[in-house]
Amino acid sequence: MSKSIDEEIAELFGRPPEPVLDLTEKKPGAASTDIAPDAPPSRPEGSDEPKSGSATPASRAQDDLATAEDSPPIAATGPRLEEHASRPDMDHVEDEGLGTGLGEEPGPIGGSDETVAPEESHVSFEQGIARVRQATGRDDIAGAALSCLAPILDRAAILKVSSTEVAGWMSVGLTPGDAIDGLRLPLQTNSTLAMVAERQTSFVGALDAVPGDGVVCSLLSPPPSQALLVPVTVAGRVVCAVYGDLHRSKRDPRDLLEPVEAVAAAMGEGFEALIRQRKVG
Repeated sequence: MSKSIDEEIAELFGRPPEPVLDLTEKKPGAASTDIAPDAPPSRPEGSDEPKSGSATPASRAQDDLATAEDSPPIAATGPRLEEHASRPDMDHVEDEGLGTGLGEEPGPIGGSDETVAPEESHVSFEQGIARVRQATGRDDIAGAALSCLAPILDRAAILKVSSTEVAGWMSVGLTPGDAIDGLRLPLQTNSTLAMVAERQTSFVGALDAVPGDGVVCSLLSPPPSQALLVPVTVAGRVVCAVYGDLHRSKRDPRDLLEPVEAVAAAMGEGFEALIRQRKVG
């Protein structure tokens, strides 16, 4: 008996089988969102637990989380959400000085000794996007995505999204006081991040609309004045979220929304390709 797309996603991301967040409207006679196999099998991915952060930021996050769980829901006049662009036009990226070369390796990921493989110099942004789509493993996709994000963002993190929580996974550009890799934020928490996951929309702006945003900010040192949050989807399900900020730069993060969305879209395509390969096996 073949596995459902929810089971395939749960297995790929190393969590117990459970339906992931799926807000796609089911209409009578609509085509299935399951991914059909069309490629040879790939190496099975192992199960990874989110890597823990430092104790001090984590303790602050727990205090903020307790406050957030008792707070009222986000009002309609809350943070501005940008509609998710599935295929942003990247022709303007080089002209705006957003960075075209992947350059040096981003360094440690997720607080571990593992690093992103060094990239060739003078690799264009779109070549980097192609590498994300063509990566042959789950962690390779995330690492290639961070290689794309490192030249244009000061800090970037990829967060796993399940049906119950958002958890830290991999990151680049963190300072010694950062602990976002240890994030464990229940989706029921009143937060902008939970709203991005539920509505499948991108966000750019200040993370100060609701108390739950303090959970994320408490794990970042210094806290960002503005941030980007972009969902990564597979067959209509949100499986990850990309976090980014420019805490050392004076650039407007809105100028970087399209390239970050392009990276997120490429990640989704890469994950879908892995699932197709696994279904063949």
